[in-house]
Amino acid sequence: MLPAKFRLRRPSEFEHVYALARPVHSSFFSLRLAKNNVAPLTTRIGIVVSGKIIRKAQERNTLKRRVRAILADEMPSIASGFDVILSVKREARVASPLELTRNLQSLLQRARLL
Repeated sequence: MLPAKFRLRRPSEFEHVYALARPVHSSFFSLRLAKNNVAPLTTRIGIVVSGKIIRKAQERNTLKRRVRAILADEMPSIASGFDVILSVKREARVASPLELTRNLQSLLQRARLL
C-alpha cells in the first residue's frame, strides 16, 4: 500500500500538475510530472482512472490498488521532489500484474524518475 504522505489528494494539487506538466505516454499509462515544494522533499503520486474508461467503481478501485501496490515497491528508488499524476489507460484493465509492473517501470525510467 502506498502511504498517504506519498499521495496527491486535493484537487488543487492535481490542477497544479495538470497546469505545469507535459505527458509521457506508455501503452497502459500517461504520466504527468511537476516539481513540488513540499518539505522534506518527497514525491507524491496521484492515480487517475476515468469513469469513461472503466464504468464500474469496483473495477476502477481494484486497478488503482494494483497500481498503488506496484508504486509502493518502487518508491524507495523514485526520485524525490516531484508531484506525479498517473492516468491509467483502457488497455491496462486486461493486463497482467507483471505487464503492468514492467510497463510502469519503463515509463518511470523514461520520465527519469528511476
